[in-house]
Amino acid sequence: MDDAAPLGRSATRADTVKLGGGALGAAGAVGTAAVQLGKILGGTVIASASTPEKRAIAVACGADAVVASGAADWREQVKSANGGRGIDVVLDPVGGDATERAFRSLAWNGRHLVIGFAQGTIPKLPTNLALLKGAALLGVDIRQMGQFEPELAEANLDALFQLHADGYLRPPIAQTYRLEDFAAAMTAAQSGRAAGRVVLKMGER
Repeated sequence: MDDAAPLGRSATRADTVKLGGGALGAAGAVGTAAVQLGKILGGTVIASASTPEKRAIAVACGADAVVASGAADWREQVKSANGGRGIDVVLDPVGGDATERAFRSLAWNGRHLVIGFAQGTIPKLPTNLALLKGAALLGVDIRQMGQFEPELAEANLDALFQLHADGYLRPPIAQTYRLEDFAAAMTAAQSGRAAGRVVLKMGER
């Protein structure tokens, strides 16, 4: 897959895409979009999520395989799901304990994309792992990309909106709230228990 594809340089070369684990992993806003993008880009997607309901969301979004984020044999499950080899790309919006085990699951020349730290803890990664795997740790920050690479950022947004318009990106909806119930909507979103997106409706049609 060409690095020149319209969705930037971080993951478009991958043959295999792995979604970071945790409560806001493959069933969160970033995770579900990444599962769908991984399939659009022709990858094999192995999604990690914390509950059966969230893993079902990942499958519905197109994941080829799912693993439980808290499983003791998580790395073995991921490797088995990928035919016994390491993974090419990790998309990690979770941080915490999930980061190191995911980085250790990379194949040679793999890439670990740091999106955020939903678990609440910023991990410390042994840098010898990058040497042993010839791997790269890449930060993905849409705000700074807009500042430093505005043309590429705009092209990426245009491509994403077009994919949505064409029906390829379909955010799964877990719960819908009226505007006056915004406090309940925020509580639901912050709880991390919703399998899919929490939507706040600005007005009735």
